[in-house]
Amino acid sequence: IHRDSAKSVRLRCSEVRERPDRVWHLPRSFSRADHPASARGAQADGAVVHTAAEQQLALEVMPSVATVVCALPPHGEALRTSAPPGPQGQDETSSDRVRLLVLGFVRPYKGIPVLLEAMRTAPGVEVTIRGECWDEDLDAQITMMAALPELTGRVDYRPGYVPGDAIAGLFARHDVAALPYLEATGSQNTSLAFAHGVPVL
Repeated sequence: IHRDSAKSVRLRCSEVRERPDRVWHLPRSFSRADHPASARGAQADGAVVHTAAEQQLALEVMPSVATVVCALPPHGEALRTSAPPGPQGQDETSSDRVRLLVLGFVRPYKGIPVLLEAMRTAPGVEVTIRGECWDEDLDAQITMMAALPELTGRVDYRPGYVPGDAIAGLFARHDVAALPYLEATGSQNTSLAFAHGVPVL
């Protein structure tokens, strides 16, 4: 951080807690003293987090930095683009099943394998999974589960970047946005789904 004495610097801390599944984000286990946020916080006048739990950890990691809790900013309507209702696009097929959409970064804490396991006994459901996956083990697990006999033909998993202009079409082709998170501080996908008239599971 390049400091300007005339300006106040705020550090935005999102998901500062240490997680064993974040091998792609944290190359090793950090103690409180050498947590990467600690070095950055030393150069900041304050920190912004999104929950009281994150505030407590931020205070442990950066005890000399004033920390405040701010709610996640709402969005959805601003990102909504016009899209004709109903099926569209090359990955849409006629189906009587309930169509679930999992959208966004594919990460362990989002519980996608839990959703797929539940679908093994729910034949009337299919799911589309879109988003970047940086975890090779999780990618392999989802790919393996999608090939199970009970799920064959019901899991459309295509990891990769989702451009903004594709979001409206994805919501238009699905009945429910699925967020089977194991834990989370919040998800903008809830607001995004509601803005497109899609309920959230």
